[in-house]
Amino acid sequence: MEVLNALLGQGIPALPCTVSLYPYVVFAESIRPGLATNVAAGRDEETRDVAAFQKLTTADLAHLILSPAGLEAAIGMAALNSALDVSPIENRLQQVNAFDVLLKRGKNKNMSIIGHFLFVEQLKKAGIARNLWVFELKPKTGDDLLPEHIPEYVPESDIVLMSGTTLIHHSFDAIRKYFSKSYNMMVGPSTPLSPVLFEFGIHMISGTLVSDAALAKKSFSAGAKFREARGLRFVSFFRDRLKKPSY
Repeated sequence: MEVLNALLGQGIPALPCTVSLYPYVVFAESIRPGLATNVAAGRDEETRDVAAFQKLTTADLAHLILSPAGLEAAIGMAALNSALDVSPIENRLQQVNAFDVLLKRGKNKNMSIIGHFLFVEQLKKAGIARNLWVFELKPKTGDDLLPEHIPEYVPESDIVLMSGTTLIHHSFDAIRKYFSKSYNMMVGPSTPLSPVLFEFGIHMISGTLVSDAALAKKSFSAGAKFREARGLRFVSFFRDRLKKPSY
């Protein structure tokens, strides 16, 4: 959990924090709204009484990210995201879609995708990659590989993309051991917009900011997933800040 301890080590304030659980989303409000994927969606997962979380500070909640219980770790991730000060990186945030980066960088390259994202089929149709390896705990197609094959393929990859839920599931540190020559991307609403991730081999960070909390919560309460919700701003930033990234 080296990366999680580094993220927590940024200094999380002991401020009040409210947590709301939606079908697909954990929504925390402290310094700003913070999001995480509700990894317990559709599962009967035991957790402490949610009302008890409202009595905890942002710092207390953020440390739940170390919990082995998925929902508690997701609450911790949302709380951590709600405490991050993004003002130092505001001038580095860009409206760049991770899929476009894959298309630009992935021509005739070996590509590993950790998780069967919605855009995987588009990548397959584009046919740009030399090899496209998709790892999924519950394979969605016959081409999907189980995570146990990561040590075999990720070291041979030119591009590796994963979601921020690898932090919630505590799998990121195991995956990054196999980074070799790859350009590494972390994407999705759980992804912390923190340069700390650059210290752990990530080159591109794509996350989500809440631009209108009331509108976003209304969307989530109606059962919206992240890409369907309103009141959100999807942003990316890059490890190389000295020049405009070529992707």
